[in-house]
Amino acid sequence: MRTGYLGLVLALVLTAAPVSAQQMDKRGVPYRQWDVDGGFGFVVGDRDEVAAADENYDEWGGSWIGDVAVGRYWDSHLKTSVGVNAGTSTSWYGYETVTVSPGQQGTAYLFGDTRKTEVTLAGTWQFLDNTFTHPYVSAGARIGFLDLQSQRSSYVQAQVNGVWRSFTIPVVERSWREVRTRPFVAIGSKAYFNERLFVRPELALMFNQSGLRQWGLRLGFGVDF
Repeated sequence: MRTGYLGLVLALVLTAAPVSAQQMDKRGVPYRQWDVDGGFGFVVGDRDEVAAADENYDEWGGSWIGDVAVGRYWDSHLKTSVGVNAGTSTSWYGYETVTVSPGQQGTAYLFGDTRKTEVTLAGTWQFLDNTFTHPYVSAGARIGFLDLQSQRSSYVQAQVNGVWRSFTIPVVERSWREVRTRPFVAIGSKAYFNERLFVRPELALMFNQSGLRQWGLRLGFGVDF
């Protein structure tokens, strides 16, 4: 996995290198067309976003991530970019309904693990001209590629004639893949060490149909071409 990300960074750099000259926008403001950066961050999110169960008790958790991204400026303010977040592993739990006898249903517990890799597509508006720091806002979509595994417990609880009873059932293990796309917004700033090298702190918020489901802080380091 690490070798793959290093290869991606190298490919992005080689792609961007031939267009290293500065451009001028319609207002006569100079800019470089490409930037490449890599970074790390800490994200906190609802485990329902990586789970596959009827109920996950609205539990939130945090994890570290690493990523790389390449951006293309269309003028001195507008940029589009694509990035890849390194896979993170998250454990989760829940339950599913199981039929134990005709007309009788019970609850079986699930224990699972999900590994997620994200591709980020974003549009960014960068403020200010020819300054040390450029605040910006971004919006776009995060496409999550999820590898899920789950194991159903070997017993189920069901109510029979008003009395709760335990039944033994076969353990079921499953493995599958899903793709989930979520919108996000972000704010940050691009601060320069010199003419081309920069650091980029960022706060990002991700949503689904129920509202805010993840927030994260990221610190990236990169270069303009």
